[in-house]
Parts: sequence; structure tokens; C-alpha cells
Amino acid sequence: VSQSWVAVGNLSTLTRATTAGLTNGSCGTFGTAVTPTGAPTESGLTVGCIRYTLTGRNAFTLTAPVLTVTVRIDTTAPTGGALTVNGVAASVAGTTSTSLTGTYSVTTLTAMTDGNSGMASSTLTRTSGPTCGALDPGTATVLSGSAPIAETGMLPGCYRYDWTGVNNAGLSRTLTTTVTVGP
Repeated sequence: VSQSWVAVGNLSTLTRATTAGLTNGSCGTFGTAVTPTGAPTESGLTVGCIRYTLTGRNAFTLTAPVLTVTVRIDTTAPTGGALTVNGVAASVAGTTSTSLTGTYSVTTLTAMTDGNSGMASSTLTRTSGPTCGALDPGTATVLSGSAPIAETGMLPGCYRYDWTGVNNAGLSRTLTTTVTVGP
């Protein structure tokens, strides 16, 4: 027995459900879905999730979800973390120290955290130049490993250390300290 039929029309419905919770990238429990009118625009949202579901229905009232998209919203940069180089703690505003010998260490390297979307990356970068006012972006080097990291035989000049944490929403925070080598 074969049967053929042709749907004479279809209708799509967009629904929107929200949650106030976003913890380490995981959404909380979604509330009741509502059907927005027109093309929804979102603004003023802080932390949470929005789930959009597009459901198709044919002329025979058969329905099926066509597409579900979850948007995770995090408007807060990472927090915490610590960096100490040459005995001086880095800060968002930046700190400075001097090494007469060109030998010193990165003694503290503590990861930043983000309780909302979660952390995507943490990177320690060293940039150098003849003076702290003339750092060369082309000298940027990513330092790997955990503290302590020994810096030996550093030539006279200025060395900036940036400890940058980026969360899964693309927001970042950087702790900075510079070391001047030489008298």
C-alpha cells in the first residue's frame, strides 16, 4: 500500500525561554517559553541564557523543532589571578621593578576565574624594548609552564609581563608588571 500527499502550506513559530543562571558555561533551568512578536531584539541583558526554538508545522498540524539555539550571556570579565615577577606583584594598572643583574624569576602565576561563562584561556606574554616607553610588539613571546619561571641573562632594557585571562564570552582582564634591567 502506498500513499502520497502534498502539504498545502506550513507555519513556523519562534519561541524564547530565559534563565537567570549561567555557571561555568552551563545554563540553569529555563522558564516557560513565550512567542515573541516580530523580529526580537535583545538589550540590557546581564548574565544568563536565552534559548530560541523555531518549530515548523505543516498543513496537517504535524510539528517538529527545526532549530534550537542557546545564547549564553556574560558581561563580566574574569576576576582574581596573580602574577609576581622580580618580587613585585602585577596589577591591572601595572607595576614596575628593577633588576641590576638581568636574572630574576616569575614566582607567582595564579589563574583567573570566571564563574559565569568559564575561562577560555590564560596567557603569559613578555614584550621587550630598549626602554619601557619603546616596547616592541614584535618581541612578544608567550611564556609557558608554571611558576617559578627563571629569567636569566636578560640584556639591559625593559621587559613587560602581561598575564591575560579570557573567558568564553571573549571578555579579558590583564595583570601587568615591567622589569627594567640595568642601572
